[in-house]
Amino acid sequence: LWPPRAPSSATHPMIPPHLPLPSMQDPGRRRRATEVLIVDDVITAGTAIRECYNILKNLQAEPCGVVISLDRQEKLTEDSHFSAVQGVESELGLKVINIVNLTTLFKYLSDGKGENRQSKELIDRIKTYRDVYGVQ
Repeated sequence: LWPPRAPSSATHPMIPPHLPLPSMQDPGRRRRATEVLIVDDVITAGTAIRECYNILKNLQAEPCGVVISLDRQEKLTEDSHFSAVQGVESELGLKVINIVNLTTLFKYLSDGKGENRQSKELIDRIKTYRDVYGVQ
């Protein structure tokens, strides 16, 4: 069937009934500015997030925040006392939320939690990485 119909709570059990769904009648139609959450795997210097932010702004979308899976807690620049997350938050005015950060990951691995015990070599490599690139 064409055009495709958007799923609804009546036809799809995972869609809450209060969720507004987009119209599929004209998928190529330009829409008004909408809020967009930027999702990324990791943040290093924040370059990809800044590029995504600019692309979204050019498309009249409004970035409203950033979620990253891993915050490596790296310095914004080699001699900076600020992290890349702090740089993005300050420069773009967006809140950055992580699922896990390097400190939490390091503590988890060091405590030997979980089914897989981590090697001392891996833990030492993460510590060295944090000492060189991480914010204090």
